Order: sequence, then C-alpha cells, then structure tokens
Amino acid sequence: MEKLMRFSKMIVFLLTIMIVVSCDPFGAEDPVASLVLVPLTSESLNKAFTDNAGQMWLPESELSNVLSKPSVAGIDYGEVKATRTLQYVIMNIGNQDVFNVNFTANDLFIYPGTIGLVQASEPGTQISALPIVNIVKEHVIPVDGAGALLDMEIGPFTDSLKLNYSYVLDGDTVDVNDGYDVVGTKMGAVVDILFSNLEIEKYEVSRELNVSNPYASWSNWLLTSFYPFSQEDLDTSVILNSGNVNINISIVDWYSGETVLDTLLTPGSSIGGNLLRDNPSNTTNGNVVLVGKSLNQPYLIKVAGEIITKGYHGVAIWEQ
Repeated sequence: MEKLMRFSKMIVFLLTIMIVVSCDPFGAEDPVASLVLVPLTSESLNKAFTDNAGQMWLPESELSNVLSKPSVAGIDYGEVKATRTLQYVIMNIGNQDVFNVNFTANDLFIYPGTIGLVQASEPGTQISALPIVNIVKEHVIPVDGAGALLDMEIGPFTDSLKLNYSYVLDGDTVDVNDGYDVVGTKMGAVVDILFSNLEIEKYEVSRELNVSNPYASWSNWLLTSFYPFSQEDLDTSVILNSGNVNINISIVDWYSGETVLDTLLTPGSSIGGNLLRDNPSNTTNGNVVLVGKSLNQPYLIKVAGEIITKGYHGVAIWEQ
C-alpha cells in the first residue's frame, strides 16, 4: 500500500512538471507579429532596388545577410556634420503578416512614412523582398519665404521615432504602438564677433550689410558684410568660437592684402586684444575677418548672424 501511494505521488509530480513546462509562463514564445529595424551595410544597399512608387526594397538574395545581423534597440546618429540619412530594412520576426505600418517623429524626415504590408519571416514563408526605410536628420532646415534665413542649431539632440502597425489574431485586429529613442549631436561652427560683449549684429551702431565691395581685389568673396565702428568700439572687439568644432580664423589687412593672423579657434576659445583696427601703418592690425576656408567644409558656419554653406565669408570692419 505504501509503495502504491509513493508511485501515485510520483505520477502527480511528473504530471505537474509536464503542465508547467507546456504552459511555460516564464519562457520565451515566438512573437505573433513584431517589427524590427536592421541597419544596412553599403554592400547590401548597392543591391537594393526601387519600385515605380519610389519605395526601396532589399532583394531576396540579401535576406540571409540581414537575418544574421542584430536589430537596433535605438537610433544613434553620432556627430551630424551635414544632413544625414540612416537606412534600415524592416523585418517582421513574427508569424503573422503586419499591415498599416506608420512612422512618425518630431524632427526627422522619414521615407516612406507608411508601408502597406510587411510579410512574416517565419520558416517556410516565401518573401521576395523586404522594405527599406530612410530616416533623415537635417542639419539645417530651410525656412519658407523669399530672403528667409536658414535655421541652424548645434549640440546634442533627442527625438522619438514612433512605429505603429496592426495584425490579425483569431479574427481580431490588434494594434501595436512601438518606438525607438533617437540621439545625436549636430556639429557646426558658430563664430561670434563681439563688441562690449554683444554680438556684432546686436550692437547698436550704424552699419550697411552686403553693400558693393569697393576693393576689386576682394571681389571673389562669396559673401561679405561691411560694418563701420568707432575706435572705442574696436577696442572691445572679441572673436569667439561658440560652436562645437574647431574653426580657422584669419584676419587680413585689406590695404596690403597681407594676413596678420591665422589661427585655430577651439570651441569656447576667443581672440581679441586690439586686432581689428583701420591702421595701414600697423602690420599687426587687420580689417577683415575670414572664416570658412574650405569649399567642401564638413559642417556649416554661422558668422555675424548669417549661415555660410561653402567658401569664404568675410566680415569687413573699419573705423568710421
């Protein structure tokens, strides 16, 4: 009798284990439908194709390469020196097709913003191609309107990429709200020319902007602003790098064309000390501040309130 009871208890114990294992309340289960973003290599992108609607697709031949790569938990742009596009392939790692896929963000341009269908990628499913999404972070945002300036911001930024989609389970439509954190840093040079600790464009003096240049030797400047100042004003002048990249600064004497100073300003550093003077007899003074020496500079420059996209920018300063 005692042996029978022990045997019965053993059966109950084994049945309990079988029930727990089969239910697996803490174990991993295959997702019904779940979208993930997988970064693309340049090699895979070279094999992508675009349909008549402008949608990019990754062909079936590249699917094995994508499957071997991990999906992203977040989107990191790193240092953004110019408008940058990150491209991802969209995979459905579940066993149900996903439809009505929508991407939204606060300050990102996403193409395409909507995708009609993403097939399940479970074994045995025939997938001809996977959609590619382009996520763009603009470095400078154009402002509508004739003569409008561009909006330039530098420094760390954050955003939230929202991903919404639906699938059908047991005849019911299930809506999913997912998302990714977005981080990065906009890089740029901001050169402030200060007088009495005020930016040049805010300093209350009479001035003329973008007038014709009377000095023919400087006629090849891309963009030049002219500011008249008193000797007392010039005594307080400071050139400050308030951006987050190094920038070369040159001060030139436009009477002789000689460079009296050519230096590298690191972020937060400045130069001053009676450098800007209208004194042709003093070879240590100059009249023109030059920035943006490269025609293909890797970042944008803002100086005297104006954004420079390429080439030299000259700020001409003289005693009135």
